[in-house]
Amino acid sequence: MNDNLFMIMEDKLEFAEITPTNKVLEITGVDIDKIIDGEIVEYGGTTNIFKTFFNIK
Repeated sequence: MNDNLFMIMEDKLEFAEITPTNKVLEITGVDIDKIIDGEIVEYGGTTNIFKTFFNIK
């Protein structure tokens, strides 16, 4: 199973020594699950935070 993720959040906390901007941030990603007999037996995924970090100014 493959799900695309799309999250929206507001930048209000300091992270990795980056001062909050109070901007709305969009983060995309993917979630991949292996399902056998109706149960998730393997899972993984990732988000594309680099695009978000490069857009913070």
